[in-house]
Amino acid sequence: MNLSPYLLAVALALPLTGIAQSRFEVSADGHQVLDRQTNLVWKRCAEGQGWNGSACVGSASKLTFDEALVATANSSGWRLPAIKELFSIARTDETGLVPEANRPSENTGLVFWASTPRAATPQFTAWGVDLGWATTLPDLRTATNHVRMVRFAPSLTNSAKSPNDRGVSFKTIAGPDGQPYARTECVLDAVTGLTWEGKPSDGSFRDKANRYTNFDNQDKTQVMVSNVPSRPSPDQLTAATNALTYVKAVNAAKLCGYSDWRLPSMAELHDLVNFGNAAPPMLDSAWFPNTPTPFFYWTSEAHPANPTSARVLNLALGAARATSRATPGYVRLVR
Repeated sequence: MNLSPYLLAVALALPLTGIAQSRFEVSADGHQVLDRQTNLVWKRCAEGQGWNGSACVGSASKLTFDEALVATANSSGWRLPAIKELFSIARTDETGLVPEANRPSENTGLVFWASTPRAATPQFTAWGVDLGWATTLPDLRTATNHVRMVRFAPSLTNSAKSPNDRGVSFKTIAGPDGQPYARTECVLDAVTGLTWEGKPSDGSFRDKANRYTNFDNQDKTQVMVSNVPSRPSPDQLTAATNALTYVKAVNAAKLCGYSDWRLPSMAELHDLVNFGNAAPPMLDSAWFPNTPTPFFYWTSEAHPANPTSARVLNLALGAARATSRATPGYVRLVR
């Protein structure tokens, strides 16, 4: 029986007792990588480079957005990834440098084109992802960036859709009396299974306008004091204007009956972004009313190179980046 390189990779990677199954599987020739989580196949190296058995070699091509679209259109079966597809291979939990050996190989600090134009100015700008630092940004279509091609894998054991096509199915949650909680309290994403905090506009401790610092560990360097990286003080950790205090308060109040609310990961928060919105906020306002946008929203993830910063998402733009933990930002919890 002859198996394709991807079916063979999957067959060899089927979980054994006590052995974890890797998310990423390399093809037999080493040139392509299957992401079992999204069912996408990636070229292991950027366009212009080749895999020599141990690393990507050669000079990565730099193309304008329109040149990138043409290049991928002329590649049989391959295409330019959508923004959520491309961001799905960026490592945001620890470093943006994608350390797992089987992941598509990256070059630190290089921006790769996504196929997604910026909805507000599609004729001028399109989205890119810095796969070195796991940040997203719109860039001029005339700028030159790198290209990594993707395609859908054959139907394997994993039936998950790509993050670009996953769809959204928000639902209300029934309370103890059988009546649904208001969307300003909580909303269920039936696709991911995550429950998101809604935001009221009532002057309460969960009011949409409240912003918070993001100190979460007194034993780690998280704040600058007189230009010196330092540990946050007990008062900074327990301040009412700190995200850690807010999380504890929401859990103590058992919002929608739950006491396991937390800050979202970057991948979770980024998944809410609707890149089709031409005006802020960049999410579904019908399900998430009272969403202010002039500032960013906190995630639970630290910046890989600067411990005094943490990852944030700007819902006015849809851009993922990092900023100082001491800068007040918005919070939308998840469980």
